[in-house]
Amino acid sequence: MKNNIKWFCVSLCLVNFAYAAAPSVVSIMPSIQPTSCATSTTNNCTATIVPNAQLLAAPGTTVPFQIQVNQAAYPNFTFYPPIFARDDETQPTQHVYCDNVSVTGSGTSYTATVTVPTYSCILSAVVVGTYSLYSPPASIAADGNGNLWFTEPESNTSQIGVFSPGTGKVTQYPVAGGVATNLINDPSNNILWFNEKNNKALYSIDSNGNITAHPLPTLQAAPNLITLRSNGNVWFTEQIGGQFGNFDLLNNTTSEYTLKPAPLTPVQAIVVGPEPDNSLWFLYRSFTDMTVAKFNPGDQTLSTCILPMMSDGITAGLDGNLWLMESPNENSSRIGVMTPAISTTSCPISAQYPIYDPIAFMNNQIISAPEGSYYLWFTGLMGNQGGVILSTTTSGTIAAYQLPFSNGPLAGMTFDKNGNLWFVAQNKTHYYIGVL
Repeated sequence: MKNNIKWFCVSLCLVNFAYAAAPSVVSIMPSIQPTSCATSTTNNCTATIVPNAQLLAAPGTTVPFQIQVNQAAYPNFTFYPPIFARDDETQPTQHVYCDNVSVTGSGTSYTATVTVPTYSCILSAVVVGTYSLYSPPASIAADGNGNLWFTEPESNTSQIGVFSPGTGKVTQYPVAGGVATNLINDPSNNILWFNEKNNKALYSIDSNGNITAHPLPTLQAAPNLITLRSNGNVWFTEQIGGQFGNFDLLNNTTSEYTLKPAPLTPVQAIVVGPEPDNSLWFLYRSFTDMTVAKFNPGDQTLSTCILPMMSDGITAGLDGNLWLMESPNENSSRIGVMTPAISTTSCPISAQYPIYDPIAFMNNQIISAPEGSYYLWFTGLMGNQGGVILSTTTSGTIAAYQLPFSNGPLAGMTFDKNGNLWFVAQNKTHYYIGVL
């Protein structure tokens, strides 16, 4: 971990932790010392910001800090004042993040001050900037060169776009004959994979924009979701017939399998599970049940269990568990933790963490941070206030940040090689790309 307080941040810059990379767009003063700040009772705790470190403000203290935004490094971005993590005021016993935060300043320089009356709390903020796109994006993936690729399924001609953060340049490649939606990066082969939901093939695109079709055995299979195992094989779901498949690029072969019980609606998620077996995990609705399925590519066994509530997304955490976005009813949401061993018909849920604000999950967006961090990130809608991005530690400490530019959820998220979280989003009239 770099011992400095500057990091690459264009759209969402988290104050309480970040990854070091250049060029710097935002710097935070003071920085935060994880060992002393955790027990500090003064307002002068300063040191390096690192993952899992947060500024603890003690009762009765006033804590100032400054935020400098280097807009010159990223022309054509619009920046917003800092946004702070919030708690639900109807749950006074659940205070984690600081209230009563005041912000002064504008443009490139801000000073924030928090006064804590009766309880210790965590000060956590984001600085938001946006870069405008010309058509609605649907999915995003980062390549090994630092470029961001995204799909544009609703443009006049379906396109794959690539954005270069260093130049602010967007290049677009038309996708003939279909609608490109989901996109993943294959770093070992220096290509990206995407699907055309109206076609019967998977597609790859190289760094020069050359597109190659890889036909599937099932006619009108309508491939949908895509994931990549560590051996480079591409796994995908099909909207027709309750099937999923595997494409082996090295041997140019495709295998298809059937989910049982059969999905009632298209599969909502496919992810590579925790190590060591890296099995494939699926989330879908079967009849009236919410089903989690585990497929072991080695012995080709399929195991399933039933969730006790509706769920909108699933991902594998670095803690060795699976993490779920749960929606028990329309007025509540929570994050669930599931151990990766199916032995009964009921899924082994080991913990559940409620979200006290009325969050509605959308777009199945939950992803795990890369190695070195145990944070998970997910998106949703906060009542009628619009899009929100949330994070949680593996101990269930959840932070919610209200986005000032979006009245809908993020359309896609991905991490780049430096650990920065990139996303695409939209509101009624504008479309954006940004980074955390």
